[in-house]
Amino acid sequence: MDYLFLMLAYTTSSNDSFKRDLIIYSKLMDKNSFEKVIYHLNSNFQLVPIKKIMEMKNYIIVGMFKQENISASRKVLQPILENYFNKLQ
Repeated sequence: MDYLFLMLAYTTSSNDSFKRDLIIYSKLMDKNSFEKVIYHLNSNFQLVPIKKIMEMKNYIIVGMFKQENISASRKVLQPILENYFNKLQ
């Protein structure tokens, strides 16, 4: 499985509030596997879709999410992903 997880952390200029977004790229044959990863992450990160999940050429799937739980950083993301993908092997 090929995945790329991008976590963006930023402060908005309008009201100086801290935000996090999570973008997930995947090169998979089926959207169902992609949605399972999102479901697994959702309990910790409280993901809210920014756009509908996009299926692109060459089986690339992209999901863009606002992260409601801004305290969940990349240090939280990494062990959750490691645990999830190790269980699949």
